[in-house]
Amino acid sequence: MKTIVNFRSFVIIALITAAAVFTGRLVFSYTAIGVIILASIVSGCLITGIILRKKNIAAYKQVTFFTAAVTSVIAVAVFLIVATNWIPKGLEDGNHDIKASIEKNYVVDGKNYVVIKNLNIDGSNVCGKMLVRVNNDKVDFYNTPIGYKVSFSGYVKVKNVLGENSEYNFSSFSSNIRYITTVEAGDISVKYGNADLMDIIYRFVCGQLVDNLGAENGYVAYGML
Repeated sequence: MKTIVNFRSFVIIALITAAAVFTGRLVFSYTAIGVIILASIVSGCLITGIILRKKNIAAYKQVTFFTAAVTSVIAVAVFLIVATNWIPKGLEDGNHDIKASIEKNYVVDGKNYVVIKNLNIDGSNVCGKMLVRVNNDKVDFYNTPIGYKVSFSGYVKVKNVLGENSEYNFSSFSSNIRYITTVEAGDISVKYGNADLMDIIYRFVCGQLVDNLGAENGYVAYGML
């Protein structure tokens, strides 16, 4: 029986593209070395595709390597654009005025953490999310619903693409958390906010976990999602 879809082609493209993205890290940190390795990957794919074409080997094999070359270049370009613009120019560690909406609200080891999105820092809208540790000396802030709007002032630490010893902040990339801060619950102004679809889903999941596991265990489980 003839195979309609050859999954090996997708695997090859995925592996080569992943290697290129890894190389993109080198391009960002050590430009010359990264460019040489990336050029080798792309040219290797193109040369392989050309050789297969000249030998009249199955067309899908030719397309596989030509496609891998294109996806590698695109993937690295996207990575470099995101990495270069990860933090707005001029935004550094320091005291800032924050406005945002709550995406996650959970408790771990008795400590309340909130992930906020739709960030506005010092009057400017910025990409990414912020992780806020809320000190609950006066207010049980973890009861604040997902989707509500918050505003506060505090010392914000910026999580750059490259951390200490030029190591990549993979956790920031995966979670899109680009800023962290600690604030007293009583210093946070809270207003009602309309929840979007994802907020509604998050709120439902959080509610189910809390109802079935209890407040603290439910929030811990939710924070791990």
